This record gives sequence, structure tokens and C-alpha cells, in this order.
Amino acid sequence: MGYDLLIKNGRIIDGSGNPWYKADVGVIGDKIENIGDLDGDSDLVIDAKGLILSPGFIDIHSHSDIPILVDYHAHSKIRQGVTTEIIGNCGNSAAPMNNRVKEYRDRYARSRVPDDFKYDWITMEDYINRLESQGTSLNIVPLLGHGTIRMNVIGHENRAPTDYELHEMKNLVSQGMDDGAWGMSTGLIYPPSVYAKIEEIIELTKIVADKGGVYFSHIRGEGETLLDAVSEACEIGLQGTAPVQIAHFKSSGKPNWGKVKLAHELLEKYRDKSVDVTFDQYPYIASSTNVTAILPHWTQEGGAEKLLEHLKDPQTRYRIRNELRLNYEWDEILVTSAKNHPEYDGKNLKEVGEMMGKDPFNAVCDLLIMEDAQVPSVMFGMNEEDVEWVMKSP
Repeated sequence: MGYDLLIKNGRIIDGSGNPWYKADVGVIGDKIENIGDLDGDSDLVIDAKGLILSPGFIDIHSHSDIPILVDYHAHSKIRQGVTTEIIGNCGNSAAPMNNRVKEYRDRYARSRVPDDFKYDWITMEDYINRLESQGTSLNIVPLLGHGTIRMNVIGHENRAPTDYELHEMKNLVSQGMDDGAWGMSTGLIYPPSVYAKIEEIIELTKIVADKGGVYFSHIRGEGETLLDAVSEACEIGLQGTAPVQIAHFKSSGKPNWGKVKLAHELLEKYRDKSVDVTFDQYPYIASSTNVTAILPHWTQEGGAEKLLEHLKDPQTRYRIRNELRLNYEWDEILVTSAKNHPEYDGKNLKEVGEMMGKDPFNAVCDLLIMEDAQVPSVMFGMNEEDVEWVMKSP
């Protein structure tokens, strides 16, 4: 039999949970035709002796909603074996997008896209159509971001929705699921998701469950409040009846190391109550987010513009210092990109302070002002023992 591609002598791990086995794989067109001890001609033969052959990996926690539109080749994923991405995590999704959301992205996310990039969609269906029209090298599984839903209806206000607003949010979730979303995510340390009470999330999750979707959550706390946050996520699953996926399961901050074991015990208790709850992790001791994550939540009521006003006011800055949500030492937070001041790229906040001649707190406040509230960072807050334990846990 002739093949377009014949891969010989591979150690196959097929994702089924079965032990690896040695075999050849024959491909015709874009379809695997045969797996076994194969003979035949092929235009291309690859000898995979000593190598592992597997299906493409699924990146279950991704934020490529916009990057995949900017560069559909996605070499950074394809070249490490990722063929499917779940996007729209942590409460932030590309759609739906009304004028309020579009203006916010034009103002505060413009630096992340080319100058000629256009936000030319409104609904999830529009977004999926744009993806399909331009093509992509990856399989894309979109989620609805709760924060995006909330911003469409309420903006960045720290309050419960009115009955009418909750009705509008439900309609957006229902439409998004019908348009092709696979579930809904929350980012409960990020505005505006953080302003939602559990009752609101349960009501929206019921819509997701009715349409066969999954509830993904960056939970409300991963350090001191980890156990309460895990309980909340599981309770949403119990009352909202959707399967629950807890994102990047971990204990952040040295005083909280080891709490993942207690949190896992909570998961097992809810599993005994028939809650379908699982989790994912990253296999290293650092996380990545905007430096604004260490600030009190009230600083971002009203959005980034209001945050910048707070940072510029000496009295408000004093209050912020006293209410920092800091699970890290200053030298454990690394600036990954300061677009307007690249001299700070790769420096930790202690070093940034030394370069500015200021203490780290005032340095980070000033850096946020100079960078229009956008300072991506890497935070080294976990330990290897926890990471290894989570990886081995069921």
C-alpha cells in the first residue's frame, strides 16, 4: 500500500491510558490510514526509532483568543506538539464585544496587536466566522469569559447586577453557547469578574449546563484563601450543575505551600456529592499575569483609567500600600515586558526600584503609570514539591 507519509519504529503513546507500544503509522492525505507493522511505498519516510509518537497535545488553558488572529500559524504551539487550544480562560474572551468592550480593548490592549488590527466582530458567531475565514493551524475550542459578559452589561462597576442586567447576561451566555462556545470561564481575582457574587455565577452556570458546557475557573484565591476558593468553585458546580475545571491548581506564597493537599481533599468530598470537578496545572513554580493582580480589587473599579487616577494620588497610593495582596517578595516578581521602557524587561521589582532610586512599591506604581497599567510579569510563588504532588494526584 502506498502512503503519503510513513512513520517507522515509533514508540506510540496514544492518549488512551494504555502502555506505549512500538508500531509504524501510515498517513494518506490528512488521515491516519493504518497503525501497525507496515510495509509499502511512501513519498516521505520518517524513522522515529527511539522517539515517542503521539496525537497532538491539548492546551487546556490558553489566552490565544487575539494572538491566533494576529498569527494563525501559531508556530510557538505547533512546534511543541500542541494541536488544540482552549481559549477564553480566566474570564476574558474575544466575544461578545459591544462598543464598551471594544473601546476598552482599543485603549488598553492596542499595544498587543499590530496597528492595523481590527476588532470587527460582536458575537461569538462573528468571532468564529473570522477565525474560519482566515484559517488557523490549530483546533480552537472557545469559551465565554464571564468578565467579558459582565463588562458588556455592567462595565467595571463593583456591584450586583439588577434583575434586568442579570437577564441580559443570561441572554449573552445563551447566545454565546448557541454560537459555538464550549463553556464559560471566570477569573475571580480579575476585574470585573472579581465583583461577582457566587449567586450570579451559579445563575449563569445553569445556562452553560443546560447547553452541555463546562465551567472553567481561575478561582478567587490561590494563597491564603485557597480552601474557600476551591469550595466556592465546587459549590458552583453543585448548584449550577455544570462540570467544573479548576485552572492552574496550586498554592501560592511560601506560607501556603502544602495547602494543595487540603484543597484536593475538598475536591474529593464534592466528587462524593457527584460534582464532576477536575483541575489542570502548569509544571513549574511561576505564574504569569499583569502586575495589577497584587493591587486591591477596588483600585480597578471603573477600569484601568480609574486605576491610573488612584496611582497618581499620594493619599490613595498610601492606602493601596497598606492593602496590597502580596503573596511574594519583591524580587520574586519579574517584569516580562515594559513596552515603553524596555530597560526594565527581565528585571524583578526590587531591581526596578533600585534602577529608579525608589522603594519597590513606589517603583511598581510609577511603572504602571508609565506603561498605561499594562505590565506583564512572572511571579515565582510555588514550590517544586507541590507541583510534583499535584501532577501525580488523580
